Amino acid sequence: MTGELDDGQPLAGRVVEVMAASRGDTLVAWSEGRRGADLLLSAPLDQSQRPVTLGIGERLEVVWRDLGELHALPVALAAIDLGERPRWRLGIVGVLRRGQRREAVRAPLSVAVRVGPEPGFAEGTTVDVSEGGCRCILSARGPSSSPWGPDHAVPPAGLNTGAVVRVDVLFPEFTITCLSEVTHRHARADARVELSLRFIGLTEQQQDLIRRRVFARLRELRTRGLL
Repeated sequence: MTGELDDGQPLAGRVVEVMAASRGDTLVAWSEGRRGADLLLSAPLDQSQRPVTLGIGERLEVVWRDLGELHALPVALAAIDLGERPRWRLGIVGVLRRGQRREAVRAPLSVAVRVGPEPGFAEGTTVDVSEGGCRCILSARGPSSSPWGPDHAVPPAGLNTGAVVRVDVLFPEFTITCLSEVTHRHARADARVELSLRFIGLTEQQQDLIRRRVFARLRELRTRGLL
């Protein structure tokens, strides 16, 4: 294997995903090369931006992309190097194999979004995005052509949990158009509508486009010291 792989390990500076049996979420980290036979990763951060703490010896799986394919490497947490930016030292405990997507990694991203049928769609911006869906905030007012009327972007009960609607996510480089399911409608103090959406029926190419954009955003935030 070539490209992103260095004798079966991700090259330094690459974004990787880490899955631990003791957690139900997917963690994001950066490969920092090797120390002897061990793989070094930046300690992943939780949603509060604090380094995740796991027990020494815990079995993990590190997943990364190379040449269009996902690769997974079984490892065990051998040590934690403390410091301003803690690092994990991981001992390899299995063979490299093809990886499987378990949970979509999301990143804070603000891009234009349209929800609902044309020409009267509701407009807004995303809060975060993953290949599995997005969270977005829609304007309190829709276009004058809206079938719901100019004073409301959506009807009061039109986008409740379980509704299936069209969504357009307008990234600078490309647009994703698909159906989506409203998985949660968030309470707000203002008149705007905040939704969590699950994308339905994305092609693998569309998922890969979003995934690359998400990872690029995560790398940008890390470079700026925000992750």
